[in-house]
Amino acid sequence: MTSFTHDSFLAEIRRRGAGSIRRVVFRHNRTRLLSISRDRVTLNAHACFLDAPPDILDAVARFVTADPRTAAHRRAVAALREWPGVEDGLSEARARRPARRSSRPVDCCASPEQRAFLCDLYAQLNEGRFAGRLPTDLPLRVSARMARRLGQVRFDGEGMGADAARGSAPAPGAPPLTPAGTTLARPAGARRVLDLALSADLFVEGNDRELLDTMLHEMAHVEAYLLHGHKGHGAAWKTVARRVGCEARACTRRRIHRRRRGAPVPQRVPRVPGLGAAAPVSRPGGAGRPPASARPQDRAVPPTRAHPPGAAPLPGTRRPPRRRGAPEQVEIWAEV
Repeated sequence: MTSFTHDSFLAEIRRRGAGSIRRVVFRHNRTRLLSISRDRVTLNAHACFLDAPPDILDAVARFVTADPRTAAHRRAVAALREWPGVEDGLSEARARRPARRSSRPVDCCASPEQRAFLCDLYAQLNEGRFAGRLPTDLPLRVSARMARRLGQVRFDGEGMGADAARGSAPAPGAPPLTPAGTTLARPAGARRVLDLALSADLFVEGNDRELLDTMLHEMAHVEAYLLHGHKGHGAAWKTVARRVGCEARACTRRRIHRRRRGAPVPQRVPRVPGLGAAAPVSRPGGAGRPPASARPQDRAVPPTRAHPPGAAPLPGTRRPPRRRGAPEQVEIWAEV
């Protein structure tokens, strides 16, 4: 495979139609793959793209030239995230620069009834869909801080202080409840999952089906990591996701009902349809579509087709508020 220099990579994408790009900066980012400067002159690219094959160069050029609201742009984002070189490049970058750990305690905004519901749901799905393979003491929580994600699984010491990473008890007053009423602890050197979190928006009326699908999605991450050491949305995770009956893609295409800005966390307890192994949740076109994550594994939500002002960004892009007279910046983040 040919490795490019900065100049030869720039020449290749310009030859493919990205004529507005005058400069390419390669970075060893932990999560961000591509971004375009606000003046649309500079392309910031992950260093893994220096080894990109021709079809990935085509996707980079489409990412630059296509409108982020179009299907062509979404196909380019999907192709870039599916390329195996991305996961290799991100793994190398994360090994170079480990994640900084925060001592901030994790949040859990669930009511006692919601906590009991989540514990019961997890236990039933673990037995019915996962044949009891998952830990019975996995901490579960509901987060009101998730803006784009529907769920998240944290592995090993990601985003936690040293004491929490060792599996010690959480600070009094804010412990995520677990199905067995204990915190997760594992032998030294073993793979560990710290917790599984769901967005508080999933408790809004009308999201019960998506709550079940998201729980299965995140539990599939737990199995893929503990049994296969896989943290992404690749083949190992997709195999588990299809087996248990959840949507085998990182970003759901279903419409999610969101809380209004400033609204309190919903206190309702969902009513989830059949949980048995014989009644898996299915989605049309559930064939896997990769990435998404970033940091810990998460599940993002694309906007509705109309894309009204203030709606969530398109899959893989972030569209910051546009200042008058200033061009926009477009980014793609790895959800792997």
